[in-house]
Amino acid sequence: MEEKQEQRVFLDGELAGQEIPVKKELDWGGEHLVIPSVYLCEEGIQVVLCTQVEAGRLWDFLGKHEDWKNRGMPEEEVDELLESSPLALSWTAGLEANGTKLECSSISGGGWAPDPEDEKGEKGKLREEINAASDPFVEYFGLDQETGWSIQRVLFPWQEGISRETRIHKMSLHLAPYPVTRTAGCFRTPCQETEIRIQHPVTGREYVLNLQQWTKEQLSEDAFKDSENPESGERGIEFPRYYTQLEYTVTPKLLGEEIQIRDRGPSDHPREKDKKGASKYAAGAIGYFFAPKSKSAARTAVSSLHFEPVDSVEWNVQFLAKDRKETEITPLRFHHLPRGVVGCY
Repeated sequence: MEEKQEQRVFLDGELAGQEIPVKKELDWGGEHLVIPSVYLCEEGIQVVLCTQVEAGRLWDFLGKHEDWKNRGMPEEEVDELLESSPLALSWTAGLEANGTKLECSSISGGGWAPDPEDEKGEKGKLREEINAASDPFVEYFGLDQETGWSIQRVLFPWQEGISRETRIHKMSLHLAPYPVTRTAGCFRTPCQETEIRIQHPVTGREYVLNLQQWTKEQLSEDAFKDSENPESGERGIEFPRYYTQLEYTVTPKLLGEEIQIRDRGPSDHPREKDKKGASKYAAGAIGYFFAPKSKSAARTAVSSLHFEPVDSVEWNVQFLAKDRKETEITPLRFHHLPRGVVGCY
């Protein structure tokens, strides 16, 4: 029987280190994770972490991503698309070896897509492009080729008191989910009802939004000028300056980033004036960032920017929350086998 050749991992073009098979699998928050191996490198310990991705969901995302690249789409749809990527990292990681905590310094990797139905069509070409770097890992680690994968290599540099020469007898991996944005509902201003009840989409807890006031505001003419280049705002480009400012409170109280209220509609694009004074839209997308001052101790939300005041704004209520608990993958025990070979059991 032919012996399988070790799959080598590289860091910055250099051979990373010695492979230690782990073959650990677990389900976490609706995702199936596989840790096939870790590598002892000169720089630190590198963990290979593979997340299974349902094939249909992966191809749906890749198709929309190609449409975005080829034909473009509205800004708000691009944001939703990128947030929904099944290949996006949804966690942070920490490692503990021999009781010493190691911090993650870098994560590298990519996706792997299974064979599409139209293998010789556009999806087939896209698959070849995506899988070029991941094919060797999927085959070597024996991952299921009927589904998609996100394959990440997580590096934990050595700390004082622990190095590649250290006899590692115990190791555990800690995973914590990234906070995600979840929309809980929407409302429109002006409105007669100033007390709005909303339910947290993850915890189910009820919160009350008390709308204090909403006012039409306008940025100054100098708002888009570069302080280091005062003439930058006078080159024939006009920017929208009208917005609605909403002031509100939340009961029970939440930290500032835990709840957000955002305009559901996009801002107007900047526009340029021709020599006759008429306006036309300038090409390209742009984002606007500004921090208005509240007229009270209440929270503040601002609408998108427009060239003319708007009479009505529809707002999204969004919570920033973790949709699963942190998990500890332990124990991963290491021992030194005869002739200097390092193993895992």
